[in-house]
Amino acid sequence: FDARIEALNAQREALPEGDAARAALEEQVTRLEEEKGAAELAHSFAGRLGKLIEPVTAPAGFEWRTDIALLAGIAAKEAVVSTLGTAYSLGDVDPEDATPLESLLQATPGWSKATALSLMLFVLLYSPCFVSLVVIQREAGGWRWLFFSLFFNTALAYVVAVAAYQIGLVVWN
Repeated sequence: FDARIEALNAQREALPEGDAARAALEEQVTRLEEEKGAAELAHSFAGRLGKLIEPVTAPAGFEWRTDIALLAGIAAKEAVVSTLGTAYSLGDVDPEDATPLESLLQATPGWSKATALSLMLFVLLYSPCFVSLVVIQREAGGWRWLFFSLFFNTALAYVVAVAAYQIGLVVWN
């Protein structure tokens, strides 16, 4: 990626400002930087975990980048949105001209109203955050309730999310 980006940048610099060819090269560079960011994320530890569980979460409409956000949500559920923002806005992002997460998700193939509904329901119902799990373990006096909360809530969330996604596909498509 880096060699191609450097070559395109060199070609771009040779062209005058405002030239249509320069703008096209800038667009290619941006696209390549996004592809590079996606490849780096996909090969990271989080990306590999997301890809590992993707076959399980696909019936709920989730892909590996969404799975990364769900895994981050175990630490703190509020991390889901910020992790989604990071996973879907790859490449060089100008903070002054950042694209809203809503627009990024709408432009992503496979994202739909059904996916959004499924994700909201899953996050609402799945495993409590890590701190809550620790409190459950301490208050209940053992590990059994911690594991029950972790697995039962996640299984319930999965069933509800899959049902919502599949029904949403029928209703909205």
